[in-house]
Amino acid sequence: MSTQFTTLERAISQVADGSRVAFSKLYPMALVRELIRQGKRDLRFVGMPIAGLAADLLAASGSLASVETGAVTLGPLGAARSYQRAVREGAVKALPSSCSVIVSALTGGSLGQPFVAVPGLIGSGILRERDDFLVIPNPYEPEFDIVLVPSIQPDVAFIHAAAADAEGNLLVDGGGDEALLARAARRTIATVESVSPEALDRRARGSEIISGAYVDFVVAEPRSTHPFPGYGDKTPDRAALQAYVAASATPAEIAAYIDRVIRSSGGEADYLAKAAL
Repeated sequence: MSTQFTTLERAISQVADGSRVAFSKLYPMALVRELIRQGKRDLRFVGMPIAGLAADLLAASGSLASVETGAVTLGPLGAARSYQRAVREGAVKALPSSCSVIVSALTGGSLGQPFVAVPGLIGSGILRERDDFLVIPNPYEPEFDIVLVPSIQPDVAFIHAAAADAEGNLLVDGGGDEALLARAARRTIATVESVSPEALDRRARGSEIISGAYVDFVVAEPRSTHPFPGYGDKTPDRAALQAYVAASATPAEIAAYIDRVIRSSGGEADYLAKAAL
């Protein structure tokens, strides 16, 4: 399938309820908001390697069935309160993991392997909560145990890139997780800040190119990481973040926030006008 350049609405319409969805650290938040607008449900969230605002917001909107990640936190903004409530109330199932396990499992998924062996979990509390993680004798050193975990092959990966060229090749910062997610997933949806035939010519030292062969849909949405900064913009929208954190204090407040700021918005431009109010 060749890359299709499309809208947020069209891209998210391709995501089925119950899909296993994975997000990179540079969240394409516009895609998250469109998932909520379209009322997607029972999504199985994979955070690479940890999760934050995207998981908290989707939990608050009732969009999630489970979250598999190393941690869910809003970092300096504090606890992910909506996610924590959803887990306590049984609305969302927490699948504890670790950063190294998530990376290893996605790597296995990108290679078509059914499972991978991972280090570092023997004796951890994670094993008590994950009956799908198996402890067996190391076949090469039987005196030591090793842990096998299922590979992760998401139904959809959501990533954000600096730019795309006409063939759907993406330009991203090197050392991130976007390329791994695109290789592991059955389908990839990317937001980009610009589309240009010369996009890859502006490649800076340390940047990376993701082949369009791994990218199904590209959406040009310059501020799609809001309220976080994107490429070339290092300043988060603190007012919008503080408004969200304040609203997440209670279920009623966050539900009203989502209805007013996201569900009732006429798209991203309308959302941006409402986000910090």
